[in-house]
Amino acid sequence: MIHENTFYIGFSRSSQNINFHGDEARIRSRVSKKEISRAESKLIEAISTFNVEICDSGKALDLGAAPGGWSKVLADYGYEVLAVDPASLDPVLEDYENIKHIKAKAEDLELDEPLDLIVNDMNIGSRDTARIMCEVKHLLKDGSLAILTLKLPGNVKKRMEEATSILKEKYEILEVRSLFHNKREVTVLLKNLGC
Repeated sequence: MIHENTFYIGFSRSSQNINFHGDEARIRSRVSKKEISRAESKLIEAISTFNVEICDSGKALDLGAAPGGWSKVLADYGYEVLAVDPASLDPVLEDYENIKHIKAKAEDLELDEPLDLIVNDMNIGSRDTARIMCEVKHLLKDGSLAILTLKLPGNVKKRMEEATSILKEKYEILEVRSLFHNKREVTVLLKNLGC
């Protein structure tokens, strides 16, 4: 930029200029077959942006799973997925042996098996999402991660403060980001610190 007799030059590392959307086709081609919901892109983008190490096995819990986009992404990565939602999943997922649909609300969930990952894209208020995440924390192995979206209608700052305050009681908040595929929400990466 030039201003009067002064020249301004900016620089950045190439890694700072990479965005998920520009590289989405290549990233998605590694994971996904036919897309069953737009929400798949949100989880794939979060995994990529947060540099989450996804293994090709393990157990994952998908809260608010219907129609099953996030469950499909996790199953495509190799996880055994417990998809929790009172609504039905897309019929395409009936062919996935590693997805088990539990037709229940997250609040009514009764599990005792340790999980490697919890994801949550429930279409409810941010405080309720945070509260439910705290209620299921005991299912998550120590040091394991959780990825969730916080819906933020209305007073964004207030809703963010309330939700993150609740989450901090049980988790370490590693990142909170508004990603390309987010609409009036943010994606949060949490780590279970144990007892």
